[in-house]
Amino acid sequence: MKDFLKEYCTDKKINLVYTNNKLTILSSTLQNNVPTLRAHNIFKNCPENIAKAIINYYTNLQDNNISLAEIDTYVKGTYSGTQYKIKPPDELFEKSLTKTIDQYPNDISDKPSLVEFNIISITQKDFFGTISDINPNETIKPSSENVLELNIVISSKK
Repeated sequence: MKDFLKEYCTDKKINLVYTNNKLTILSSTLQNNVPTLRAHNIFKNCPENIAKAIINYYTNLQDNNISLAEIDTYVKGTYSGTQYKIKPPDELFEKSLTKTIDQYPNDISDKPSLVEFNIISITQKDFFGTISDINPNETIKPSSENVLELNIVISSKK
């Protein structure tokens, strides 16, 4: 099986240590100035969505509550212990991770994230087939509640 968590940690320059702790099953720390994630062996070869949730939880890429809930659901179905602890992201871990990410930028971050377009024309078609033009410089307001189709013709700005 594929170890998605190890793969994601490697991509983010995070040191991953698997443990057999009885209580703390996830935690983060800074060891020798390297962001380190400590994960219980139940996460070795876990499904990809769980590995993503762990990475999201510890790197604040998405809402922590959603990620934590997904991790918790997985743990309850796989962990034999009756009690467990998931430590929140460590502040030093997060700060060092930010520095690491700045040192190793993604290919995506070098590319522009927004592209501007010129709106050439806008037409709307209702349920009865009636087509009406909309001024591209005004707010789009449907002429009726029966709008079925909105066609926008654009060209890239240069």
